Amino acid sequence: HAYYAFSDTNGVGYINRYTSFSSWDNPNATTYNGVRLGAGATQIEALNDGLAVTPVWMASDTHLATILSLGVAHTCSMGMGGTYCWGDNDEGQTGTASVTSSQENYPKLVFSPSASSFTEMAGGYQHHCALTSGGSVLCWGENDYGQIGNETTVSPQTIPLSVELPGLATAVAAGRSHSCAITNDSGTVRIYCWGRNNLDQMGNAAAPNPSLDPYDPDTAVVDYPVTTGAIVGTPTQIVAGENHTCVRTNSLVNSVFCWGDNSLGQMGDGTNG
Repeated sequence: HAYYAFSDTNGVGYINRYTSFSSWDNPNATTYNGVRLGAGATQIEALNDGLAVTPVWMASDTHLATILSLGVAHTCSMGMGGTYCWGDNDEGQTGTASVTSSQENYPKLVFSPSASSFTEMAGGYQHHCALTSGGSVLCWGENDYGQIGNETTVSPQTIPLSVELPGLATAVAAGRSHSCAITNDSGTVRIYCWGRNNLDQMGNAAAPNPSLDPYDPDTAVVDYPVTTGAIVGTPTQIVAGENHTCVRTNSLVNSVFCWGDNSLGQMGDGTNG
């Protein structure tokens, strides 16, 4: 599994294999040698405007990546050598305990003892979240709207911080300024969201803006993701766009449910606005 990076002038790192891939901003797609590639903030441009116009091979054998996740201008991966991030770092989104350097042109080790147990990562605009093998969620980076989940808006948060959630998390997602997780609390599966809520990103009519407490069942639990008001089936996957979120459930009838910004028809229900 060859891994190629497409980067702007914020730089690229050294990693050479992947088994999973996600991107925060993917409005289009492009192809390279017949392979469909993610686009958006990391898209290949045919113009000579400072972007890498051909894939860059991350040629190093020191870090065999198994998880790969993109923010708007930063990248994180996990492999046998630990979890590394690189790119834009002016909000601490590389998780290296420092913003001394506003960009990291090479992979830097994420400053967290839990980083070796990450099983899933999700990149937001300028923050990142990760799921551990023990069912914990950690987030780091920009926190202007409480998207880190530590009940504050102190920003930046330069090291991964634990998000207090009931039960064990099974999936995590990060949008522009909000984050969400699926949890299982003794068999009860719920979706919790936190962060910016100016466009109903929380999926909860009672949630304030910003919504700072991921643990609060009155404001953090998603309760009206669609106009009919209920998720059918058990949520198994969650993904976030800029200001909206969707989940996939195990329902055999209706399996995808979305909430948040619908200005461009993101809900997929035939409406916009």
